[in-house]
Amino acid sequence: MVYDQELLYAKAYGVPYRKINHPATTDTIYRIGSITKVFTTTLWR
Repeated sequence: MVYDQELLYAKAYGVPYRKINHPATTDTIYRIGSITKVFTTTLWR
C-alpha cells in the first residue's frame, strides 16, 4: 500500500519457481518475457 508516495505495506503471494517450491518475497524478480506485448497493445487502444 502506498500513501503520499511512501510505501506503507507490501506482501508477496505465490511461488515464483514451481520446481523448487520456494515462496515469493517482496524482492522476487519475475521474468515476464513477451507478456509486455499484451500490455502495450491493450494500452494503445
